[in-house]
Amino acid sequence: VKSPEYASKEEMDYIASLFQEWEDAVYSGGVNPATGKRHTDYVDLRSAAVCYLANEISKNQDGFRTSAFFYKDNQDDRMYMGPLWDYDVTLNFNGEMRPTGFDTAKAGLAAALCELGDFREEVKKVYLEEAYPVMSSVVLGDEDAASPGSEICSIRSYVALLSDSMTCNSLLWPNTKQWMEDAEQLRVFLEERAEYLKNEISKWSADGDFVLPEISFADVDENAWYFEDILKVVKYGLMAGGGGDAFYPTREANRAHVLQTIYGMAGRPVVEYRDVFDDVEEYDEYANAVSWGVHNGVLSVSPDRLFEPMEQISREEVVVYLHRYLDYPESELPKLSDFADGAEVSDYAQAAMAWAVAEGILVTENGEIRPLDAITRAELASVLVRTYEKFMNK
Repeated sequence: VKSPEYASKEEMDYIASLFQEWEDAVYSGGVNPATGKRHTDYVDLRSAAVCYLANEISKNQDGFRTSAFFYKDNQDDRMYMGPLWDYDVTLNFNGEMRPTGFDTAKAGLAAALCELGDFREEVKKVYLEEAYPVMSSVVLGDEDAASPGSEICSIRSYVALLSDSMTCNSLLWPNTKQWMEDAEQLRVFLEERAEYLKNEISKWSADGDFVLPEISFADVDENAWYFEDILKVVKYGLMAGGGGDAFYPTREANRAHVLQTIYGMAGRPVVEYRDVFDDVEEYDEYANAVSWGVHNGVLSVSPDRLFEPMEQISREEVVVYLHRYLDYPESELPKLSDFADGAEVSDYAQAAMAWAVAEGILVTENGEIRPLDAITRAELASVLVRTYEKFMNK
């Protein structure tokens, strides 16, 4: 809460409850099951549509995940999304983003909103009647193109405005000499993105199921062993891409991400923060997941009180988390000694690893289970999909 600077407990409880009631409405098909209010009674629909489009158009990697402001006027019962901020990792900033595909709508809160017909209808209206006309006629227009009040001008006009300054700038900073090429790359990206979204969003309807175009990632080959698992894990909302149209399948997952993922599988229930780790603060984005994990016995507290959220996590640790989350399901356990590296399994992970192998949760290869190897994002996707389909999607 930025204003008032020193909010009272009553004010904090009020705004936290209001926000939670809105989320409960969004995740319950648009109506809060406890209050009977629609999601539009809590958050202004147009502001939500505008915020969504700003993130989707720009392919903001933080969109609807973090770095977001809301405001509420004390004369209005509803909250509003905005002001917009933190758009540094957007708009093909690294030259690796493709102008096609949906990023923001694929997971989390935005995905839940897109399931609501009135939200889709508002997004369609705002994009076709407001956003697309401004993008096509002003932002992507010639050097003289500008909105009526000149609040928005064309990319070409900004290039002309900056030309002299950037010429001087490049004398001091030679790595900026490519700025005109970068500006043109941005213009082409936005031109292609605007047309792609126009074609896709035009198909949106308030009725029927919401179906996004087929998910694809530039670094996920359709012949790779993990191709189907990655498509499924994103479809199920269990994982998202790593940004820039990439999934980073071979990148090692970290402890915080894995626990957040399992917390998401549990529906992200409201949980009271528990100060049990010295390296987890209440404001950390994974704090709720950690508190939930400790409260539900998924996560144990080490004597040194360290969670090490950014450290890589082993295959056996992931399996232990899932086994605990599912309340220690039993199966006919194989002998871990049958595997060449079975003796490497830690004592605390024996039952969980045997269960994972028996249920086909953990992919084995060449007679090895590699318990202590760091799990990659592709391997994590496979484990999550198999767990979800076998034990949860019924």
